[in-house]
Amino acid sequence: MRPILALNFKTFETSTGNNAVQLAKLADEFAQKSNFEVILAPAYSDLRAVASVATHCSIYSQHVDPVEYGQFTGYFPVPVAAAICKGTLLNHNEKKLSFKILGDTVKLCKKYSFQTILCADNLAEAKRISALEPYMIAIELPELIGSGKSLTNVNPELAEQIAKQLKRITKKTKSKLLMGAGVSTAQDLQKAIELGLDGVLLASAFAKNKNPKKWLQGFLL
Repeated sequence: MRPILALNFKTFETSTGNNAVQLAKLADEFAQKSNFEVILAPAYSDLRAVASVATHCSIYSQHVDPVEYGQFTGYFPVPVAAAICKGTLLNHNEKKLSFKILGDTVKLCKKYSFQTILCADNLAEAKRISALEPYMIAIELPELIGSGKSLTNVNPELAEQIAKQLKRITKKTKSKLLMGAGVSTAQDLQKAIELGLDGVLLASAFAKNKNPKKWLQGFLL
């Protein structure tokens, strides 16, 4: 199994437009050299440009709406997204969805074989959304998002407990599991793997890094 490194570009100035393309090129070079499954989630406006230069990465949108083709001005329909990229990130703490909308969206994504990463703020939410059988679940404690301090460092005992519960929750669905929020180093990824998870989801550590190439190289050591 290849460890998963999911990189959310968010919409920082350092990770949109031409900056997004440059980051994508670095990530693609890294993906070719490593044994990682690299996922990139750029802003909507950069999806095609990123997909064109990061051919060794999986490209995900940062969100998608539970509608198909039609009169949906301002929406990002699932089939439109599926024509550009491989999957989508949903229910991030910065864009929470009701359980009904989340369920409708996942159902439609499955119709188009469009992969989903569902974010959960806590174990209770992870348990609930696991019933939707997403491709992946990312656990992200809100208080650690953007902090640069991962749960495995701040509270390793709690991280271990959460990992055990997550694996129990997804035993039937087989959803892949990611650790997020404050994740910023190769050591964070290694600890997540040691806990039996499939990888990590992160943003700022890459998207706002002053030397993203050197940062990525740290994962090869």
